Amino acid sequence: MKKAQNRVAGNGKSYPVVIEYDPREPGLRKYAAFVPNLPGCQTDGRSRDEVIENIKDAIKLYLSAEPMIRSRRRAERLTVRV
Repeated sequence: MKKAQNRVAGNGKSYPVVIEYDPREPGLRKYAAFVPNLPGCQTDGRSRDEVIENIKDAIKLYLSAEPMIRSRRRAERLTVRV
């Protein structure tokens, strides 16, 4: 799976975005994107342009719901050795 990292700007802020491309899925959505700094903020699309537009919308929705997300979030970050 190929990964590309881009930055998406909105409201004067930029967010790093990871875009993954998977050519093994014929006819399906081949692009996925997520924002590492916004847990759970992710989307997909049929083209690179579509996934970029979708992640911009996802970021806007995430930020508008962020106070509610913070109050309900139960997350933990850890490092595991394999």
